[in-house]
Amino acid sequence: MDIDVVQSVLDGIPLCKAVTGIRPLLAGFSTDLKFILSANDEPVYLLRLSDKSETERRGVEFQVLRQLHSAGIPCSEPCYHKSVPEYGVCATLLRYIAGECAENVLPEISETAQCAVGTEAGEVLRRMHGAVDVPISRKWRNYREAKYRRMVTAARKMKLRFGGQHVVEQYVETNLHLLNGRPVAFQHDDYHPGNLIINSGRLTGVIDFNRIDWGDPWHDFYKMAHFAAPLWPAFACGQVDGYFGGTVPDDFWPLYTLYVAMSLHS
Repeated sequence: MDIDVVQSVLDGIPLCKAVTGIRPLLAGFSTDLKFILSANDEPVYLLRLSDKSETERRGVEFQVLRQLHSAGIPCSEPCYHKSVPEYGVCATLLRYIAGECAENVLPEISETAQCAVGTEAGEVLRRMHGAVDVPISRKWRNYREAKYRRMVTAARKMKLRFGGQHVVEQYVETNLHLLNGRPVAFQHDDYHPGNLIINSGRLTGVIDFNRIDWGDPWHDFYKMAHFAAPLWPAFACGQVDGYFGGTVPDDFWPLYTLYVAMSLHS
């Protein structure tokens, strides 16, 4: 997007009158356009421009962030959200969080420090799960099983396979009953070190809420198997212990294993 267009969007946001610098942020996998906005050479806001088709969903995310920020969760303060139809986008303005991405920090610190950060991540995740009102009524098994079967069908159509696939699929079919009666709560749905901000050794921010969903809160652990445990097991151990206060329920690990297995076709 042309920088003049971005400036035109900013001109319609009163909070951005003091902005003197605009820098594209290229990190992440989202199709949204992201810009770091500065005043007096200090980053102050993150501007996110999404396609107009995402306006309603981005509005939901904005309200979720309001609840989380009000509850004291370390996340970006939501400042502004509005459709900008003349450019076919919606604009979301968030307060900038200073620090570094945890996936860049964890390799440079000790296992003890990794565990401490993981413990904070687990504690914050637990608080997040209880901080947002659930706006829907949903039977978790029906929802999650349907999503799994769609992924399996899509993978077969594309002739995609992975090692041990038959064993994994058998395991899932045998253990789907574990989904029965699970609670429905807010889910970040992309909770891993790549979406955590560290500053001076402390967890200071959770970012990227564009995949939020509603379902079993323990489902938020499945990405730990892909993006944390293989690289920084001390962080992963800390995350689990922090979430459960050091006493992990007996039914957690079977469900965790099931959720990891159900994610392998995606």
